[in-house]
Amino acid sequence: VQPWLANIMQVGQTDPECIRLLDQARHLESDLPRIRKNLRQLSTAVTPQVPHIIVHTLGKAQVRVNGKLITSADWQTKSVRDLFFYFFIMEKPVTKEKVGAAFWPDITLAQLKLRFKNNLYRLRHALGQDVILYDDNFYRFNTDLDYESDMDQFESELALARRTQDISQQIEHYQNAVEMVQGSFLEDIHADWAWHQRERLDQIYLSATLALARLLLKNGIREEAVKYCQRAIDRDPCLEEAHQLAMQIYAIMHDKPAITRQYRLCQKILRNTLGSDPSHETEEVYQQAI
Repeated sequence: VQPWLANIMQVGQTDPECIRLLDQARHLESDLPRIRKNLRQLSTAVTPQVPHIIVHTLGKAQVRVNGKLITSADWQTKSVRDLFFYFFIMEKPVTKEKVGAAFWPDITLAQLKLRFKNNLYRLRHALGQDVILYDDNFYRFNTDLDYESDMDQFESELALARRTQDISQQIEHYQNAVEMVQGSFLEDIHADWAWHQRERLDQIYLSATLALARLLLKNGIREEAVKYCQRAIDRDPCLEEAHQLAMQIYAIMHDKPAITRQYRLCQKILRNTLGSDPSHETEEVYQQAI
């Protein structure tokens, strides 16, 4: 009824109730993407509407629009795809000049103007005109769209895990978060601007994986606990904390050969990668476990 109400307003009707209802409709319409996102995270009884845009960042960089994967042909060039993800992860709006410094630092201002215009045109052609907004010389990703990202879901599941006191629910939320990660953040984008977020999320992922392993151990699910320790080691072979926890779990399982294998693996990796021996703490864990 929103167009009908607007038409009434145009022909001179100023009924306070009509004005109020029209304002409420506008407010609800602008709030719908946030409402849908919350429903998708919380609803278990009802299948929510699929978001218009789905952004995958925890692994290979991918975007789906209305369920359709945006391919290399849709992007036309890799720089167009990377430009979208640059806008997507920026916390604040950015100028054309800042984008140029990140993507094409060696070109002239005239060349930047043309290249930026062409790349932005292709980006909007692939995803939609309203995906990137321009306001007062600044560009930004339109967060008011009906979109969803695995990065947001990952951090939402971790927040739910930390909030609950029920160990089975903690395990469920940590597993949901960890299983969502298919690789490093934007692993196929090799640019300085992605590095900080990649380091941050990698550390969060490793902490979550080890927290899950400890909860599984506490719940008596030892084999699964070891599996998540090994997953953390696969991501960061030099993570001594993961090697230590694996040895402690093997000790509870009375598996001395596995304790020794884990220690020798840790020792070999550290010597080959860092040229150092395991820390004093790791040595102590090994001696106690064996």
